[in-house]
Amino acid sequence: MARGGDGYGRGRARARLAGSVRVWVPVSAWGAAQGGAVTDARGSASVLALAVGLALLLVGLGFQTVGAAAVARHRAGLAADLAALSGALHVAEGAPAACARAAAIASENGATLTDCRTTGTHVIVSTAVPPTGPAALIGQATATAHAGPVTPPLQPP
Repeated sequence: MARGGDGYGRGRARARLAGSVRVWVPVSAWGAAQGGAVTDARGSASVLALAVGLALLLVGLGFQTVGAAAVARHRAGLAADLAALSGALHVAEGAPAACARAAAIASENGATLTDCRTTGTHVIVSTAVPPTGPAALIGQATATAHAGPVTPPLQPP
């Protein structure tokens, strides 16, 4: 017989009568069949390792989602700032020219111009950028920027 007994666990087995036939059952299964606890924990480390691996994977996916949303928000803000500045340079040519230039600059920065208004010499633009990965399911990152001439500071009397 091979080392370790009869192949039923750690060399321990009990005979159990099933009708008129003797059946050899491992001790751990015998205890479970009699209402006792299963004491053999072989293979439980594999299940635990899989659970820990899955938890780490989900945490990493969460961090990736938050990071992608933050990057999209910053890209939208940058595109809005540059589009507003570019539109402010062309506001003297009229609102359509200023908004067309703002849309071109937003597009070159990977954003979509969602709103463009001119009020006098000021331009107000809004942009949207879709995030990558699972963060795309949440929606687009948006930003609004305002640009116009600087008012000179008042001189003290």
